[in-house]
Amino acid sequence: MAISHEVFYKAANLTHNPFRSNPSLEKDPRMGIWVGYYDEQQRLIKYLRRSLADEIGNQNLVLIYGSYGTGKSHALLWSQYYVAQKMKSDFCSMSFYINTLKKSKGIMTFLGAFQDDIVARSSIVTDILVFKQFLEERIIEYKKDKDIGAEVTFNSVLPELLKSTDLVNLSKEILDCDDDNDVRGLLSPKNDFEAQTLFIRLTNLFVYEFELPSGNVRFRKGVYLFIDEMDRLAFSSLKETRDVNDLIVHLYDECSECFGMMLAATASDAELGVLFSPPVMERVDNKKIELPFMQPSDAKIFAKDILNTARIDSTKNTDYFPFSEDAIDTAVSGLVSITPRKIMDRMQQLLEEVRIADIDPLQGVITTQILDSSNIWEEVG
Repeated sequence: MAISHEVFYKAANLTHNPFRSNPSLEKDPRMGIWVGYYDEQQRLIKYLRRSLADEIGNQNLVLIYGSYGTGKSHALLWSQYYVAQKMKSDFCSMSFYINTLKKSKGIMTFLGAFQDDIVARSSIVTDILVFKQFLEERIIEYKKDKDIGAEVTFNSVLPELLKSTDLVNLSKEILDCDDDNDVRGLLSPKNDFEAQTLFIRLTNLFVYEFELPSGNVRFRKGVYLFIDEMDRLAFSSLKETRDVNDLIVHLYDECSECFGMMLAATASDAELGVLFSPPVMERVDNKKIELPFMQPSDAKIFAKDILNTARIDSTKNTDYFPFSEDAIDTAVSGLVSITPRKIMDRMQQLLEEVRIADIDPLQGVITTQILDSSNIWEEVG
């Protein structure tokens, strides 16, 4: 008879089976877990920080690529988690994750992504209302410093604070918003071009540096856009491919500062030049991060580190427990072209097969011999 989940994982010093699929919810704590690929992680952090206003404050277009299952989607989710949660007070930025541009009717569309991912799944509605208050406070401060009378409206002062007609007009629309419904009305572009233009204007407004007597100040120090599944361009029409590449170029060029954009694609280095146009690749330059296949030794450490993210008691029974090191060796050595996804799938099944086989970790470390005698390897494959 199989051991219950609760009893088995407690005996294994695990809160749960940590080898589960990618997180899909915005607040899933697994987004904050990074195991393996430590050099690549440091490069990600470097590029994320470069877009901050108090560092370099420029635009950064980064491509994350590799074979299926190497962790590209997780790299984007982790990057968003790093900006929006782990380092929230340090970054003081806005971030948006688009899981795919291929939306309604199987067409790659920024309008659909803007509606489904940016408006519906982020905090942008609340952020705009907070920005409205921030803007009103800046206007009041400016009027007080310049001794401008109460008869002068907020809208009349905007051109003196903002040196861009586009930003002045958008700010007037925001000042007219009283609640969530008003903001959602503002965030209702009718086509891809309007969605692209609105996103650019919002980005430039959020990071705009207001020059005031008390000191220069921005609403946010940066804006980040993460777009996954860009390899779908390989199966798109020539017009879609051209339109998406033009979108990337326009977003990069017109979000003039403090903007980071990361794209992920299942592709080889050579295939990137097929998916993306020369203007895109020129803007990427050398900011390409490959997530390669893992070596068996790295795969073993990856499995160990994942186990140790879910310990009930991190002071005992860590390392490879409930398995012996040789058991993990055997588990990963049977994999070809090793990726994090393959390791996760293999280890998830291994843990569950052990539980079903009524092998109790309290009786001792689970070795290769125990797995052999229980025919576990036959089940795992």
